[in-house]
Amino acid sequence: MSDRRTFLKGVGASAVGGLSLLSAGTASAAAPPADEYIAADPSNYSDDYRGAADIDWVVVHITDGTWGSAVNWFQDSRADVSAHYVVRNSDGYTAQMVDEQDVAWHAGGFNSNAIGIEHEWHDGQNGISDAAYAASADIVDHVASAYDVPKQYFTDPCAAANASGGIVGHTNAPKYGDCGNTSYKSCPQPAWDWGRYMEFVDGSAGDGGSGGDDGGSGGSYAWEYFSNGDQGEDVYTIQYLLEQQGYDLQYHDGIYGSEVEGAIESFQSASGLAVDGVVGPNTWDALVVTVAGPNDDPWWATYAAQHSLRYGHGYSIAVDGYYGSETEGAIESFQSGAGLAVDGIVGPNTWQALVDLT
Repeated sequence: MSDRRTFLKGVGASAVGGLSLLSAGTASAAAPPADEYIAADPSNYSDDYRGAADIDWVVVHITDGTWGSAVNWFQDSRADVSAHYVVRNSDGYTAQMVDEQDVAWHAGGFNSNAIGIEHEWHDGQNGISDAAYAASADIVDHVASAYDVPKQYFTDPCAAANASGGIVGHTNAPKYGDCGNTSYKSCPQPAWDWGRYMEFVDGSAGDGGSGGDDGGSGGSYAWEYFSNGDQGEDVYTIQYLLEQQGYDLQYHDGIYGSEVEGAIESFQSASGLAVDGVVGPNTWDALVVTVAGPNDDPWWATYAAQHSLRYGHGYSIAVDGYYGSETEGAIESFQSGAGLAVDGIVGPNTWQALVDLT
């Protein structure tokens, strides 16, 4: 069996589909709901043979960094940390990095009977997207089915220590069975919304569990390609979204020059994408950030949506980085005209329509 697992881990780096070769008697009999298998460095987790009787908990984390940086760090032998899954915020794209039967190192003293899920979040990101919640809920559904883990969450570490299983945030995971001894980290706060997450976990979020703008309903639109030499309103969108992703640009001028190209190449590398300096469908999917609800400070992604609505689609609104009633009304009007679900949320479908219809 050890030779078989070594083989599976070897092919796993190129496709999660390899896991479907496992027999029904192993812990991961059903293919996990991940888009890609990217193996963590073996020095960052414990090789094991856990089965259904050994896994009782799901531990929720946020990355405090980009999806790509988290994936890269778990592949680094110096990290001394890992998680079973890493979920991208923009679209819910999920990498599995550790086999479920192995012990990932993500919550000290609470690893041996848990599955760890990291969710992309960093300063300036406006919360966790519905796409990420939906993808994470799919993982929970898989874990619940495979290991009989209850779909309930706890914020009291003593409840988590004494209950038979469920879902817990990192900050509430008891260390070494001592419910008075928990992580010093605030993770998954301040970004995490347990109420919204559990709507996806229990299937009450609507639209088949994928939610509003991220659900794929309405008009059909395609991502446009942009590269060095292009100009226009959609290049402004790219520049603002690069700022949102943490890339400081000297110019916001709607010109795709060497500065934008270099930033895109850096972003593609950090996101695990092919590095070609061209903004196509895969790069757009990773680049866009969901805009939903008020933000206390000016937010680059809100600037991007407002600028596109005003100068690309003719809506007379302020471009100030703040999401208010004026911005919400313009988004809803645009969604209605584009044949999208009208929810005032700029998620992947609305971003795609904003770009395609410019």
